This record gives sequence, C-alpha cells and structure tokens, in this order.
Amino acid sequence: MGKVLLLALCTTAPPLAPAFGQTSALEAEAERLLDAVRANPADMDLAFAYAEVAIALGDFEAAIGTLERMLITTPDLPRVRLELGSLYFRLGAYDVARVYLLQVLETPELPAAVERRVREMLRVTERERARHRFAGSLFVGSRYQSNANAGPSGARIDLGGIEVILDDQVTGNADVNAFALLGGTYVYDWFNQTGDTLVANGVVYGALYADQRALDLAVVELDVGPRLELAPRGLPGTSVRPFVAGALIGLDRAVYATSLGGGVTLSLRPAERASVDLTYDVRREDFRRSVDQPLADERDATRQAGLVVLRYALTPRLLAEATALAADSDAREGFRSFTDLAAGAALSWRFDHPIGREGPPWYVGVSGGVRRVDYAAPDPLLTPDTTRRDDEWGAGLWLAAGLTDALSMVSRVDYRDVSSNVALYSFDNLAVSLGLQWRF
Repeated sequence: MGKVLLLALCTTAPPLAPAFGQTSALEAEAERLLDAVRANPADMDLAFAYAEVAIALGDFEAAIGTLERMLITTPDLPRVRLELGSLYFRLGAYDVARVYLLQVLETPELPAAVERRVREMLRVTERERARHRFAGSLFVGSRYQSNANAGPSGARIDLGGIEVILDDQVTGNADVNAFALLGGTYVYDWFNQTGDTLVANGVVYGALYADQRALDLAVVELDVGPRLELAPRGLPGTSVRPFVAGALIGLDRAVYATSLGGGVTLSLRPAERASVDLTYDVRREDFRRSVDQPLADERDATRQAGLVVLRYALTPRLLAEATALAADSDAREGFRSFTDLAAGAALSWRFDHPIGREGPPWYVGVSGGVRRVDYAAPDPLLTPDTTRRDDEWGAGLWLAAGLTDALSMVSRVDYRDVSSNVALYSFDNLAVSLGLQWRF
C-alpha cells in the first residue's frame, strides 16, 4: 500500500457507528463483500473493503480476523498493520496494539503525520499497561471580568418597595486576576480479569485579584473510589464508581468552607460514539465565620446533587456534550436553602493546524446554558415578603491553539446574565481569559 493511503487512514478519526437507518444497508453490503471474499480470498482490496464495513458496523472482531488473515498471505501491508493496531487500541488490548504499532514505525518513508499519531497511541499504550498511571494538566493565565464581584450594575435598587443606595464596594466592579488550575487523575490497575481500577481525582485552583483582594480564592478538591466494570465482555465501557470526596475553600486568604461526602457514578457506553455518565453526590458543607463573613455559618448545609453528562461524536472532528443538574441544599437557615436546576450544551471542533497539517491540532468550542435557583424562604432582613428566585443564562466561546503535542494556548470569552426578583442579586458579567495549558 502507498504512503497516500497510509496518511489518509491515520489523519482521520476512527469510523463512527452508523446512523439509524444506515445499519441495514451496511449489513447488506457486509454480506455481499463477505461472499465476494469467500469466492476470491486472494483479493486484498475486497478483504479490506469488508473490514472497513465491519468496522463501521462496530464488528471489530470480524474486521480483526479479516485483517490478520490478510497479513498471513501478504505480510508487507503497513496500512493493515496500522488498522489492526488502531482496532486493538480501541478495544483496550494495548499489548497487542503495541506490537502492530511498532511494526508500522519500521515502514520506510513514513509520513510525519502518521508517525506522530502512531507515537501518540504508543504513549497511551505504555501508560495504560502500567499498574500505576497518572495524567493531568496545568492551566495558568489571566482573566478580566467586567463584574468580578457579581454586584448589581446600579447603585440604586429596590428592596421590598424601599429604594436603597448601595456603596461602591457592593456594586459591580471590574477587575483582573491571575489564576492557576492544576488537575490530575491517578489510576491503580488491579490487573484482574474484569479490568477494575482504583481512581483518584484531584483539583487545585487559585486566583489572585489586582484590586479586590477579598475575592482571592483557593480551592482544593479530591475524590477517591474504585471503578468496577459491570460487564466487560457484554457491555464494554459500562462501569460503576462509588467514591468519597472532600473539598477545602479559601477566601481572602482564610479558610471559608469545607465539604465532605461521597456518591456514585454510573458510566454507560450505549454506542461507540456515545457515552453517558450519571452521578449522585451528597456533601456536608460547613462555613466558617470571619470578620468579613460574620454570618457565614448560616450557609451550613447538606447538599444533594444529580448530574447527567452525555457526550456524542457527531462527526470524527465534532463532539457534542449536554449536561443536566438537579440539586437541593438544605441549609441551617431556611432562607439559605434552595433547589438548583441547570442545563447546558457545548460543541467542540478539532481542525488541522492552520500553518501546516503536520503541526498539533487546534480546537474551537462554543457553549451555553440556563439555570434556575429557587430559595425556600424569604430573607427576614432584606425581603421579608419576597422569596428569592434567580434565573440565569450564559454563553461562551473558546479556542485552544496547539503549540506542541503537550502545550496549548487557550483563550476564552464568557458572558453570564443573572436576573433575580431581589434586585440585589441581579447582575451580568463579561469574562475574557488567556492562558497556557500543559498536559502531562
């Protein structure tokens, strides 16, 4: 096979599962090609065409069997070795995938894009074959916000029919911060027959503001729990993960809140190009009083939340994600208790490096969402006759420009608008950020 075919195979994503209505046509084509292969087993083009249709149908075992038979009769087929390596990689059989991928690297005059893709898969196989695995990212940058403190845009507001003039420190103020976000996942592989693992996720975030130092923020969060494969043969990708979780929040360089709890996540893979995560999480949240937050402990609460995340590959380069959240916070003071409903969607598109195809890919994305928060009772001091209700919508746009395989420059623009029946809590905010993200 020539370099052009090898390049075309490796610079496109793996074939997606067929859309509804196409399956019967593909199945008929698979039957036709299989009959043709049986009648003429020496025809390599027919055999490869059958393997491609089998992959499109999600029948990886049939495709692998056909491709391996091709190598028995004609060993010098780098495109077939690459396809076998990719298939075993997608099935999680990393030891076998590694054998075929290393053979691909021995191909004379291997295109640079193909070599980069193969080496990336080899890096993943090396990581996945280890008992102890760790991966993460560090994102550092700066963010401008038109309303950093989420204050009302005007100084004059109406509170229960009374006009109030707010201090400049309370109304919305613009500011710039420097931030850093470090996230990582540690996996301990038990190497049992079902593929169960122990997973720990950690996040550390910090932000320092230029003017409003009271907004300086620090967050540390950790969750730990086993991921248990429910049916590795019948339902690959279906797992359950119970976990314990905790968080520490610092505000204005002092401890502001802690949370401790746990939950469970059910992960499903209904189709090759779709995944669903269902999470239930319950936490006990405790807030600490301070000079600036003398009533913070009124927010002490037990919070329950259910989260659904759906990811779907619309095309090999276009990924869609939808989220839905339902939460309930039962606070120490009734007027601090609330229910929270939110939904969002995002699209991200991967495209070739604009300077040259051999450079790392770039990504662009757009997101949007809505939220409704209903409080349980009126605030007796501010609005004794009005129970607070907030309605929110937001939208965002981001670009990740690949500088190297591990380093990207990321820019984001986000807009948030909150409308409340208590004027003190109505605001909007435009945020623009720029930073570098390093994946390791």
